[in-house]
Amino acid sequence: DVHESWLQGWKTNFDTLGIEFLRSPALAHPDLFNECALLAYAVANGRTDELLDTGCTDCKKLIAMGQSQRSFWKLPSTSLFVDFCEDLVKTLPHDYIQGKITSVVKNSISGNSGAPFRVELDSGRRFLSSKAVILATGPTGCPIVPPDLKSIPCDSGRLLMWPQLNQVKSKSQRILVVGGGLTAVQVALKLIKLGKNVILCSRRHLVEKHFDIGLEWFDMRTSNRCISDFYHQELPERFAALKHARDGGSVPPFYMKQVRSAEQSGRLIRVVGDAQHDSSQQDSAGRVHISIVSSSSKKEEQRPKNFCVDQIVLACGIKPDCRANPVVESILESWPIPVHAGFPSITEDLQWKEDLPLYVVGSLGSLNIGPDAANLMGIRRAAQIVANGLDCRCWLREKALANPFDLLGDDSSDDESTDDESSYTCRDECCYNEPSRE
Repeated sequence: DVHESWLQGWKTNFDTLGIEFLRSPALAHPDLFNECALLAYAVANGRTDELLDTGCTDCKKLIAMGQSQRSFWKLPSTSLFVDFCEDLVKTLPHDYIQGKITSVVKNSISGNSGAPFRVELDSGRRFLSSKAVILATGPTGCPIVPPDLKSIPCDSGRLLMWPQLNQVKSKSQRILVVGGGLTAVQVALKLIKLGKNVILCSRRHLVEKHFDIGLEWFDMRTSNRCISDFYHQELPERFAALKHARDGGSVPPFYMKQVRSAEQSGRLIRVVGDAQHDSSQQDSAGRVHISIVSSSSKKEEQRPKNFCVDQIVLACGIKPDCRANPVVESILESWPIPVHAGFPSITEDLQWKEDLPLYVVGSLGSLNIGPDAANLMGIRRAAQIVANGLDCRCWLREKALANPFDLLGDDSSDDESTDDESSYTCRDECCYNEPSRE
């Protein structure tokens, strides 16, 4: 990874937006072996006050689930989640290597027939040979810029993407934020905390929902059916299902409460419509003239609203395009596969191609994981699929379960073993000794 340590990029984004609580519930976390791990960590460390009850358990669908009665659906604070992950990292057997991967190609070096991949780091200054590769690169694509704002030069300092929020000038007093999802709202609220006046422009009214996808994807009683229905669709239908499930972005109720409070104070103005740059008007102070045109059928809402702003911050999401990532492009050159709607068409086992130990998880694998691919819940499911594909549990099948009576503590079996039963070594180098989670 290009960062110095685990989750550094994630921490930077959360710090940029000033996010205090995750949107994902306490049952969504990286510990695959223990669903209760994050909640148990909070209890053990006396930090249950950092679990936010947003009222989502009042939903009828969640009330019927036992999890809602055990604080699983409360939202952990950012600091609690970070500390939990850092504690979990201490138990990992993996090596963390800092560097920027520039390509993944076929390994042509003699003597490395068991390592089919050659991973190039830092523009060729370092190389790694690998038996398997898992791509977990996060969202891949190009930031969306509304067509009517493309006339504003990006290098002028007047048009920023939300990760450039620290480039908002101290003298800028009125900021236009463009976007209709949670990130746009987080940007607006962060700017208000910095003392700015904000205009929030979205193409439709903000949609208020606790989570960005339907609860049926979380409910263990219905999630398997959702996944099955998704897998049995053709690729075009899957892409349509992704868009339908995510529904163009939404905002949790506890954020909407802050939005309404900011509106009442006069620090935030919400406008629905398309933002257009009026280049005909010049401003000696360098301000940008914007007209917001509504697509509403009501005549009283069709009149353009004109604003003069100091800077514009875009939070419109990205257009999926796996080729925008040089690493993915190098993989496509070495192992070509079809690309649909910007996503690689991988196998149902999340492999790049059959019999190739190259796997894809996260949003890049959305067409074969589902609408929760970029969320912790979807990544947990993807991790199990990849682990099965790599046969990382072969030690359990070959050793621990070789004699089922061992699990019952029965020493009377005729099949005696002299192996050290406290630790089992996998025959495959890709595996590691899995710690006991009892």
